[in-house]
Amino acid sequence: MSVLDTPLWLTQYVEKWQQKFFLQEWRIKAKLALAPNNDVNALAVCETVSNIHSATLTFRADIEQNKDSEETIIHEVLHVRHALTDQVIWSMLTSILPESDRQLIYISYSNEMERFIDGMSKILWAMDQPQPPRLEMKEQSDAV
Repeated sequence: MSVLDTPLWLTQYVEKWQQKFFLQEWRIKAKLALAPNNDVNALAVCETVSNIHSATLTFRADIEQNKDSEETIIHEVLHVRHALTDQVIWSMLTSILPESDRQLIYISYSNEMERFIDGMSKILWAMDQPQPPRLEMKEQSDAV
């Protein structure tokens, strides 16, 4: 397996959002892979070890600096911001539920959290732009 060089812009963008999310106590490493987590469809994956504040963000090797990639980076750093909450939820589930129930509930929780993080990454990207996109208002008709 060859080592892929992580572009400077990617590292800097991760660091920018690490600062914005007040994650200075975390050690976050960005790296590239041909297929993050052996999933050819994945754009990126976040792996965290919450108790030592460590995270590895693995991005697909063909990542380019554009809006979609920047949103993906924000998305993955949001997962780091949320890692401690995920750990608390998992700990609570393991202390009160049998394995089969806890897996089902955690999958449901994870799916909903994924949708939330995806939406937030798009919102945060737009808010970070020098000229945030404007919402177009439809003209109201004079007819009542």
